[in-house]
Amino acid sequence: MNNLVFILYNVLAKRYSGICEFSTDEYATHVVREQLTTRAVEYQLFRVGSISVESGELTSHAPVLVCTFANDPITESVKK
Repeated sequence: MNNLVFILYNVLAKRYSGICEFSTDEYATHVVREQLTTRAVEYQLFRVGSISVESGELTSHAPVLVCTFANDPITESVKK
């Protein structure tokens, strides 16, 4: 069984950081959105590979955009 590997891209800082793994794109989007609700910056979530939960073997690929989060104190929107 494999989990998908994700990384956040901070649009304002122009940097990748925050590697995490989840079973699906939808679950990753849900969890990351919950964690970003108080931050007033824009993030993008990219899928960058998969990892075997049995062997730990990581398979990477070029970043694939999964979701863009736009958060501010007044309005929160999620664009896909």
